[in-house]
Amino acid sequence: MDLTPQLPQMRHNHQRVLDLIAGDRVVLALGSRALLSTIASQLPPEQLVGAATTERSILQVVERETPDVVILSDPLEEGSGVALVPRLKERWPHLRILLLVMGDPRAERVHHCVKALRPGVAVVSDRLIGRGTVMAAVQSLSVGARFLDSSLATSACTLPSLSEREKDVMRWQLASLSNGEIAAQLQISPETVKTHLSHVFQKLGARNRQQAALMVLQLGLLDS
Repeated sequence: MDLTPQLPQMRHNHQRVLDLIAGDRVVLALGSRALLSTIASQLPPEQLVGAATTERSILQVVERETPDVVILSDPLEEGSGVALVPRLKERWPHLRILLLVMGDPRAERVHHCVKALRPGVAVVSDRLIGRGTVMAAVQSLSVGARFLDSSLATSACTLPSLSEREKDVMRWQLASLSNGEIAAQLQISPETVKTHLSHVFQKLGARNRQQAALMVLQLGLLDS
């Protein structure tokens, strides 16, 4: 595929990603040393605080350097980036992780990626790098949300399921209506609206309305 016409937009998206993580302490945890070297050359020395290529070494570097962001790949030189995500989040809940899925994302692998999703985790296929997807993922991480790119979200895997009433509530939520206003539109009580929102938050692992609204759009949950 000839990507030459897309180069200006790729450069813009790349710069936007760098702007979004400016000031963050970053660890590169990549199975490809060539990719690691390329990304490392584009980050300020004071921002890039560590680099590793295996599960064991990544855990050691994160423990030592306490970064804000880990850019992680699957596969690694030794181990699985997907399997490492829950371990990292359990030990460092506030850590933000950008997981790059390299190569063919088969259904079983995508299923494991979805299971690894939680607030502060973004999963992106390398096939969409350069098209604005990484920028959208980093934007999601900046507000503590989780992100799954469209090519993975539409693969054969299990995504959270919302009831029809929960979808109705979220559609009005996306219009920035209050609980009382949503209740009036749907002819239910504000307490019932609050209950539906609580169920949506629980299903998505969202902490607030902003995260929930972003996630239902990213995962296409209102279209199913």
